[in-house]
Amino acid sequence: MPDAVTAREVARFVGIHIAMGTLKFPSAKLYWEDLTKVPLIAEAMPLSRFLELSRTLKLTSSKYPANANPHKGTCDSDQCGDEANGSDGSKQADPLWKVQPLLCRFKAGCQSLRREGDYAVDQYPLPLTGKVHNNKLSLYSTALIGFDGLLLHVDLKVDLSDKEGAVEKMVPKGSMVFLCKQELSTPVMLERLLGAGVHGAGRVGGARGQIGDEFVSSDGKLMLRRSHCGFILSTAGNGQRSAASLIENFEKAQMSARLHRELKNLYAIPLTASAPSCWPQAVLWYLTDLALVNSWLLYRQDFRASVPPLTLMAFRLEVSKALILSSSSDTQDSVPPQPPAAEVHTTNETRSPILVEESPLPDAATRYDGSGHWPEQLGEGEGGRCRFGDCQRTSRVLCLKCCVFLCISRNHNCFLNFHNQGSLGKE
Repeated sequence: MPDAVTAREVARFVGIHIAMGTLKFPSAKLYWEDLTKVPLIAEAMPLSRFLELSRTLKLTSSKYPANANPHKGTCDSDQCGDEANGSDGSKQADPLWKVQPLLCRFKAGCQSLRREGDYAVDQYPLPLTGKVHNNKLSLYSTALIGFDGLLLHVDLKVDLSDKEGAVEKMVPKGSMVFLCKQELSTPVMLERLLGAGVHGAGRVGGARGQIGDEFVSSDGKLMLRRSHCGFILSTAGNGQRSAASLIENFEKAQMSARLHRELKNLYAIPLTASAPSCWPQAVLWYLTDLALVNSWLLYRQDFRASVPPLTLMAFRLEVSKALILSSSSDTQDSVPPQPPAAEVHTTNETRSPILVEESPLPDAATRYDGSGHWPEQLGEGEGGRCRFGDCQRTSRVLCLKCCVFLCISRNHNCFLNFHNQGSLGKE
């Protein structure tokens, strides 16, 4: 680790990388050069410092010291712990132990997403710049994707020796999954899934033709159907689905997987570190890109305003700007919000609300720019005085960009009024 690295500097470092992945200049130095300078990046951090952090910043885990040789997963959750151990439950060395806490945090976020209907499973390599295990230069990423394009689970492995186990763990029991890579569509995979209570289907090649012939395996577990996209191998008895319905949903699954891949690849954060030991940064940027795609898709689903929603490019730049500007020395932290040091006031056994230290009001340009003002509701007992006008109410709703508390209720929408320049006269 370089000397005197602060959380604010790390936030700027991450924000700069997101901006680079969005703007896609061919060389990192171009963002600082006079003719091609990007002020958002160049004014946030000197090039020399950026390059130093790229070389020296490392992901660390509180579970193990730097010289440890871990033999068990670094996560407390059963799911992550199982993946860190060997497939037989033995305590084998986990070559990905450095990134397991990051993976577990990411998967925990995915677990909160709504899960219903059918799913798609895709698989592709994640390139690395260093040697990770057995001289491999890439990891294998297996992704569970909903029909809306949202990533619901991701699994990283150094090889495909237990691809059946990886897919079995991520698919909800009782569901139907479509395997979008022909290498995954094997009888062994489908029988493994069927044993776990999951129906599956995938294309196995063969001549294309009209929907027609069906062939059932001798044990009655698998069915082979001819379709206009080739032969589809599936588990038998999956809800008595007709051939046409199965083919239609398989095509929807392929479209969902393609949407996920294309959005992920459209703007990819570059790996600015070149040393082999910096491979965890490749995982960090990969998961960051996935999180940005998921966040944008959720934003689009929930968008109800009359103006057009942000494009993925604009959305990523807003996130980048929030990280870079919120972490500057003269601007309050906003994304992700970190509540300032709280002062607890207690009288005898009665616990009073925790009021955080008041932040200065933002300047007018920030307050009324109409972009990125998202409310966050803090936990019970946390909050501060509403900062709109002479309102004396206590609120737990924080504006992530302005970093001030504002009321939101049926009769007092101070949050809306605070950001509306036409409400100045009411203050």
